[in-house]
Amino acid sequence: MTTKRTSLLRRVLIAACVLVGLGLIGLFWLWSRGGGTPNVSVDYVAKLNEAAVSVPEADRGW
Repeated sequence: MTTKRTSLLRRVLIAACVLVGLGLIGLFWLWSRGGGTPNVSVDYVAKLNEAAVSVPEADRGW
């Protein structure tokens, strides 16, 4: 009886390790595809912030 239980536990642990491994590989793939690369919107926001800094705080519309 214990051998069947051990065999089942071993299969569950192996399946869990495989799923965790595949998940980590997927996360690494997503990170490598787009992690940390600047895009146009980041530069546009920086230019807006530059313009906002040049206007005195009392004269700002917001």
